[in-house]
Amino acid sequence: MLFIRGSNNRYRVAAEDDVIFEALQIYNRYFSRGEALTDPDKAKDCIKVKLAPLEH
Repeated sequence: MLFIRGSNNRYRVAAEDDVIFEALQIYNRYFSRGEALTDPDKAKDCIKVKLAPLEH
């Protein structure tokens, strides 16, 4: 279970949407458009994060 701080500075259980939003924020810090993905592990992580929100 993951807790996050809400707008009232109290902690609450993070919803799935909160987790995905934060993951995308982290993703955007690590990968920028036009950057070459030469590391296979980074490429795998990039693809997983980009495809995760899509319906399977």
